[in-house]
Amino acid sequence: MKKRKPQILRTMTDIKVFLLYVLDRVSYPMDDITMSYIIVENAPTFSMEYNEALLDLVASGHVHAEEIEGKNYYIIEDLGRMVARELYDTLDPELREKSEACAAKYISIAERGGKVVASVTAAENGRFFVDLEVTDAEGLLFSIRLARPSRAEAEALRENLEQRPNVVWRSLLFAATGKLDYLS
Repeated sequence: MKKRKPQILRTMTDIKVFLLYVLDRVSYPMDDITMSYIIVENAPTFSMEYNEALLDLVASGHVHAEEIEGKNYYIIEDLGRMVARELYDTLDPELREKSEACAAKYISIAERGGKVVASVTAAENGRFFVDLEVTDAEGLLFSIRLARPSRAEAEALRENLEQRPNVVWRSLLFAATGKLDYLS
C-alpha cells in the first residue's frame, strides 16, 4: 500500500493552526530559535510565511510575544488555545504526531512549570511501589506506579525518575504510541 504524503500547509490558516498546535503542546514560552527548529523538522516546506503567520497570531491576541535579553519568546494565549483546538483536526494526523514528538525533544518539563513528586511505599507482599506523578501548568501530565522487589531498587528507581522526568515522559510516549520519533 502506498504511504500517504503528509499534508502540505497550503494556506496561511493551515500554517497558523500548525503553529498554534505546536505552542499548545509545549505550553510554555518558546524562543524563536526552538520554534524554527520544530518548524523546519516538521513542515513539508519552509517559507517566510511562518514568520508572517506568527506575527499575525501575535497581533490578533492568539499568541503572546516578549523579548527577553535579545531573544523573542512566544506562548499561546487562552484565545489561541480555544480557537485552535477547534481546528486541530484539520491538520494531517501524521503531521500532528511528528510535530508533537519533535516538540518533546526540545521542551523540558521544568520549563513547562512541571513538578515531579516521587515516593516509595512498602506493599503487603514484600515488594515496594515507586509512584511518580508529574504535573505541568495545566495539571497532570502523567502518573505511573512501578513495583520493585527491594527497597534499595525502589529508591534507586525513584531517584532516577526524579532526575530524568523528560526521558521518562518521552519513553512513555514511545511505549504508548510505538513511534520512535519520541526517543530521538
